[in-house]
Amino acid sequence: MKTIEEFNKGFEELELKKNELQQQFKDSFKELVPKLFENFPLLESVQWDQYTPYFNDGDTCEFSIHDINAINGVDKYDDSIFKSDTYFQAIEFEKIFFKYFNDDLALYLFGDGVTIILYRNGEYKVEYCEHD
Repeated sequence: MKTIEEFNKGFEELELKKNELQQQFKDSFKELVPKLFENFPLLESVQWDQYTPYFNDGDTCEFSIHDINAINGVDKYDDSIFKSDTYFQAIEFEKIFFKYFNDDLALYLFGDGVTIILYRNGEYKVEYCEHD
């Protein structure tokens, strides 16, 4: 029978392996992103929020990815972007990207209550997100 110390050591090793695998997965994602942007030459970056709402009118609050809200660092409804070729490329990118990039994957990669800025070179920025 294992001692509690041995059991705890096993858990620590499990956490280390999990963290290593998670980092490998994030690195693979960074390699994939430039390929996703290839068909969208006007896009340099896209941004979205992802979070679990604090209140859902009595229903269960569940984590979800929200629509792209900024394109190339500009609000997608700004006059300089809205209904431009860049805007329509972002909408197409969103359809393709979020078809495969689901809530579970987003939560695993980036966490809850965050804004993600994804750059064409595969880099990304994760920031705290204010939400309801």
